[in-house]
Amino acid sequence: MSARPAGVLGLAGILAAASGVACSAVMYPGFSLWDDDLSILGISAGAPFFNGGLVLGGLLAEFTAAGVLAHLSRGRPLRRAGAVLLAASLAFLAAIGVITEAFGMAHFYVAVGFLSLFAAASLALGVSFARDADLRAVGWLALFSAAMGVLAWFLPGEGWAISELAAAVPGMLWLGALAFTMARKTDGKPGNR
Repeated sequence: MSARPAGVLGLAGILAAASGVACSAVMYPGFSLWDDDLSILGISAGAPFFNGGLVLGGLLAEFTAAGVLAHLSRGRPLRRAGAVLLAASLAFLAAIGVITEAFGMAHFYVAVGFLSLFAAASLALGVSFARDADLRAVGWLALFSAAMGVLAWFLPGEGWAISELAAAVPGMLWLGALAFTMARKTDGKPGNR
């Protein structure tokens, strides 16, 4: 697969995940960003949207990770490692939509796996991309996402939704910027027309 469809499918994955979370939150009037965690949406009235969005989002975004491996990692071991971490984290994201809070601690471990691996992938890819003129902005966004992936857990509140969103939104931004750059790729360099 070339970089362009990998980027387009990654953008579709981000849209699917974000839409699923938003739709399920709207369908759960008692949901509170301050008092709940996002995973409660996976067992609420909007659960099919939430869970389906995470599964579809994780699986489609895997194409972007594969695109990084296939098209952007040659001779760059840190970038290759980051792409593998990204692929693993996205598999965990999809698994969150299957192993819901109804599964108890198994869900917790899957969620921690996603968040930890995504922060590590953001750090590795951020450092690598920040060194590349064509991907420097993506790299800085990824580094910001890695920092937020850690700092978000120190935000106040009874639930985890604010912390989860503070970690997820920057992640969606850098992954979306990378997917967009790949979707525009027509020659040997991302983003060139």
